[in-house]
Amino acid sequence: MSAPTFKHLQLAFAAHMRDPDRHPAPEGIEPRRVRVYRGLIYNNVRSFMHKGFPVLLQVLGTAVMDRLVQDWLAEHRATTPLFPRMPGEFVTWLQRCPDLPEELPLWVRDLAHYEWMELDLSLAEDIKFTEGNRLQLSALARVLEYEWPVHMIAPDWLPTAPLRTTLLVYRNEQDAVRFLETAPMTHAFLNALQNHGPVGFAELLSTLGDPATLAAPAQVLLDDLLGRGVIWRVL
Repeated sequence: MSAPTFKHLQLAFAAHMRDPDRHPAPEGIEPRRVRVYRGLIYNNVRSFMHKGFPVLLQVLGTAVMDRLVQDWLAEHRATTPLFPRMPGEFVTWLQRCPDLPEELPLWVRDLAHYEWMELDLSLAEDIKFTEGNRLQLSALARVLEYEWPVHMIAPDWLPTAPLRTTLLVYRNEQDAVRFLETAPMTHAFLNALQNHGPVGFAELLSTLGDPATLAAPAQVLLDDLLGRGVIWRVL
C-alpha cells in the first residue's frame, strides 16, 4: 500500500471514529473491528469527561452530557494527545462553539471552565522557587471571574439570574485543591499581583490606590494569602 493511500485510510478511519453518523468506515476493514475501536475511543473519552465534570454531569444528566461529548468529539481538533487534558479541550470547544443546544442553561460554559480549573490545578507540576522579597502569585493559583455563581451550582440549586462571582482556586502544600470566594479588595489585590508581579509590597499597593490607606488591610490580606501558599516571596 502506498504512503498516500495509507494516509487517506488513516484520515478516513479517524473521521469515522469521531463522527460515525456522517463519515462511513473505510472499506476493507471488518465492521466488528471498527465497532470495537469506536467503542474503546468513545468510552475512554466519555469516562474522562464524566470524571472531569462531576457537577456538570449531575445537573445536565447523562444523556445531555453524552450528547455534548459526542458533538465535541466530532467537531473539535485537540491540541494534546493526553487523555487527562481532554477536559480542557472540551472547555475550549464550549467557549468557542456559537451553536450550543438552546435547552442548555446559560451558565454551562462558566461551570465547565470552573471545574476544569480545579482539575487543571490537580494535574499541574510542582514549581520550585527561591525565596526573596518580592511578591508573586503562585503558579498553582488561578484568579477567576464568572458571570454566574459557579461554585454554588448543584442538582438542588440552579441559578436563575446572573451574579458576578470572583473566585480564587489554588492547590495547597498538601496537594489539595481549594477555592475561596473573593471580596472586591481581595480580587483586585490578586489581579494586580497577577498583572504586575513579581513586585514589592509598596509598589503593588500603589497600583491599587492610596498606599497609606490600604497598607493595614492589605497586610492582613497578604499574611493570610502567604499562609495559604497563594502568594510566594521570590527574588
